[in-house]
Amino acid sequence: MGEAEPDDEAAQEEGEVLDERQAVGILHVSPKASFVYFLEKWKTYHFRALLTDDETGTLQWDFGDGVTSAQKEISHTFRRTGSHSVSLSVTDREGNTVVDTEEVEISFFHLANPYIQLLIALLVLFILTLLAVAFKKRKRKVAPGERIKK
Repeated sequence: MGEAEPDDEAAQEEGEVLDERQAVGILHVSPKASFVYFLEKWKTYHFRALLTDDETGTLQWDFGDGVTSAQKEISHTFRRTGSHSVSLSVTDREGNTVVDTEEVEISFFHLANPYIQLLIALLVLFILTLLAVAFKKRKRKVAPGERIKK
């Protein structure tokens, strides 16, 4: 077996990195299959245009929140929860443009949301406090001759 060409090695490493990231979440494909994306962490998605090196032209991402990019692959953190219309416009050398759009939903009620984590922690603390009080009342010993009040 011969050694891989430098470009082949880079492509293989890039594929390995993408495969590792895909293991974190579900890989989504846009309606026209011009890009893929997956959740990296709450409010952050990784987007990749599915263009070969032979396809020359320009591309333009619009994340629906005022942020744009011309990179082939990018991670984007949305500032707010809600629905965001992400689109990729690809223009070839002849000036033909293809636009692919996908709705990305950022839920407030996500376990990675720090506000939800705080709410859960407070809820657990409240429940533990109630259990401790109830346990303490049950453990209270009654002295001989003392009446139990109901």
